[in-house]
Amino acid sequence: MSETPEAIVQRQVDAYNAHDLDAFMATYQSDAAYIRHPSGEVVMAGRADIRQAFGDLFAAHPRVHVDITNRMVLGRLVVDAERITGRADVAELRLIAIYEVQNNLIHRVWPLRG
Repeated sequence: MSETPEAIVQRQVDAYNAHDLDAFMATYQSDAAYIRHPSGEVVMAGRADIRQAFGDLFAAHPRVHVDITNRMVLGRLVVDAERITGRADVAELRLIAIYEVQNNLIHRVWPLRG
């Protein structure tokens, strides 16, 4: 059964907020990547890198939480305005995350900081 890109990204957000690393990782393709914009630098490549980074994040910041303040959907792209709280190193982070969904899983993510 096919989910919408929005539903897949929301499932990822819900797993992030629950700190459920397995459910979080279940939303990603094996070759998923986080890519810095505009340089195109790949900062996380593949599930192992993503699992390590977010596992470390959840361990270091047990109260980390994301609120979606705005969302746009265009075909397979989901663009979220995110407000991240609960980190020990910064009171609040604001960013834009662009998710590309292919074959019912997240394929690429471009996190943008102002």
